[in-house]
Amino acid sequence: MFERWAVPTLATILHFALLLAAIAITVVSLFSYGLPPCHAGSWFYPVAAVLFLASLVTSSVWMGRLRYQPRLRPFLIALALPAVGFGLALIGQNINAKLQRRCAQWPVDEALAACRADTRVYRLHREANGHPVLTLHAPGETDEAWSCLRQWASHSTRRVSVELDQSVLRR
Repeated sequence: MFERWAVPTLATILHFALLLAAIAITVVSLFSYGLPPCHAGSWFYPVAAVLFLASLVTSSVWMGRLRYQPRLRPFLIALALPAVGFGLALIGQNINAKLQRRCAQWPVDEALAACRADTRVYRLHREANGHPVLTLHAPGETDEAWSCLRQWASHSTRRVSVELDQSVLRR
């Protein structure tokens, strides 16, 4: 009885709900702007996010088929698939959040090492008010290390400024 009337009804509702959720998550992800991450993070988070979207779409298609051939076991599997994908995405998000928090706690020397910056062209000094400033001097370049250090400084809990010396621009 349940399999004959409830599975097709729930499958129809879930078919459209899961498809709309996948579209909404994709659109929100594409248009959500913010600070770049402090650290590149791990590979697991983006893979888990894509797997979650794939599980939503797969489950939606499966639910669409179950409207016409209602069976309880495939319905339960199609129902569990997005839950597993969501769980993986949450685990990936937690791993990424820990990496970002750890990155924000790095001292200057750790940030220089993590960004693979040439320590000969960066100098750390303090302004008159005691604020730490990391300055790039010639013959340094505004390369990937420079971008990485600027991202780290925008997230850093140590409130370090990253500046560019005018000698770099004159070359």
